[in-house]
Amino acid sequence: MVVTAGGSLCVQVTLTHNTGGKPSLVYDGPAGSGDTNIVAPSIIVPESLLGFIGFAAVIPILASRLIRRRR
Repeated sequence: MVVTAGGSLCVQVTLTHNTGGKPSLVYDGPAGSGDTNIVAPSIIVPESLLGFIGFAAVIPILASRLIRRRR
């Protein structure tokens, strides 16, 4: 399964058993155990980090002004 850039993946799992034990769901376990075969986009940027992109663009400007004041 390939998740394209900008795409999303929704999974619903319904687990029914009568053994009385605790259910377990393995996701991305060790190789050969719980393999998912999901290929994510090559670049993943969490939305919580998007604000730092603007901050990273301003850092060189602030640094150059700080250097000029010291001279």
